[in-house]
Amino acid sequence: LPSNLGSKSAYWLFVAFGLGAAVTYLYSPPVTIESSQSRRNKVDKAFFLGVTVTFPSHEDLAEFKRLFRPLAEHVEKFELGTLSYKLLESDKEPLRIQVLERYQDKDYYLNVHKTSAPFLKFREELQHLVTKGAVIAGESYLETDVGFI
Repeated sequence: LPSNLGSKSAYWLFVAFGLGAAVTYLYSPPVTIESSQSRRNKVDKAFFLGVTVTFPSHEDLAEFKRLFRPLAEHVEKFELGTLSYKLLESDKEPLRIQVLERYQDKDYYLNVHKTSAPFLKFREELQHLVTKGAVIAGESYLETDVGFI
């Protein structure tokens, strides 16, 4: 500040600056960071895959869950084009599970998810359960614009 301004002028300059900052803060639109989940919910006509696995024993089912968890954690954290990835347990058949998978499009599924190192490792480990009698079946679909998820 110039030396010819008194301390009162400096005080009022400080007050004006503070008041301006407060008004700007109060009347500015809030800055928000879009979450990965909200980005994931904006996709229309996604690619859907339902994979059912039936196990010969509870031990094999438990082994599948142990193998699946790190893959699911990787998908949630790093694959933003994967919209849903959930392990479901049958309420009628205790040795049957379904993996519900939903992707922004089929290309993402084929070229990102299915080629990732964690997925390839999981598929290799899963073969051990298949040789013990686990049965895998799957169906894929393209969403329509009817209904909601």
